[in-house]
Amino acid sequence: MSLTEFTKQSYDEVVEEYQAALSWLRDLGVRFVGGRHERYLSILEEVVLLWKKGETDLTNSNLTYEELATAFLEAAQLIRIWKGFRKARGEALGRRLREVVAGPVLPREERSDSSSNLPRNIALELDLASPIAATGGAVELADNTDIVFAHRGIQYFIECKRPATEKGIERGIRGAKRQLRSRLRGTRLIAHGLIGISVGQAFWPPGVVISVSDKQALDDTLEGWLGRFRRIYDPEWITDREGRIGGLLVQLTFVAAVRDGNPLNTGHIVAVLPRYPVGSREFNDLVMLRQQMLIGVVG
Repeated sequence: MSLTEFTKQSYDEVVEEYQAALSWLRDLGVRFVGGRHERYLSILEEVVLLWKKGETDLTNSNLTYEELATAFLEAAQLIRIWKGFRKARGEALGRRLREVVAGPVLPREERSDSSSNLPRNIALELDLASPIAATGGAVELADNTDIVFAHRGIQYFIECKRPATEKGIERGIRGAKRQLRSRLRGTRLIAHGLIGISVGQAFWPPGVVISVSDKQALDDTLEGWLGRFRRIYDPEWITDREGRIGGLLVQLTFVAAVRDGNPLNTGHIVAVLPRYPVGSREFNDLVMLRQQMLIGVVG
């Protein structure tokens, strides 16, 4: 069960939406001047100028591949967060956004021992919660668990991980399991725990750029990757039979270079991988959640 957002946009359109997201931050009192998001905006504006001059091979610019990919991926993420939470208010949201805009420009410059990876970790939480927020769901941002919300009378607790390496994926899943077990033991509510994991940095540290001929080719590429992920990591999490841990939300963000003359396509896939038996009430709960999230993604 996958939610795939695939947006065909010109560079001008990306910059326009990104500027709107940054204006939203300013309205909430979140300062980003001199930070990484100001740098991403300058990179995107430079790309627009190069493209308008007819310089379509952006590798000939002074920008590195890593800078280009990071700017597009981070801008797209902030745009998703803005679209999901733009009607929300509250100190908890402002506090998290103030943390999101901090941190180094490039992911490889992060250091867990100095907590410089915290801004992108929080951004992942808001990113995965944004489809629920976009459809009017009340996301609890002040809770100790990364994401907490209710849907159709059922409480959902999501622990998020953003491993930097493939080896870190297994560690992240195990760690999230421990956290969810503790959280679920503390509530008598009808509830499901989910593990949210972003794997782009682990598989493609410089940023995911997929070159394809058309939308169908992109879908095939993503489904092939997702099948590989299932084969490798299903045994690690599906053996959990202790209760209410329902499965994984697996995110891969990407820039797709589609060979049809349009310069840019950005998107992300969030796969809902349930561990419950097909047809069970719990499985159907996740199907309904997936449908609601899909409305938030495409709406």
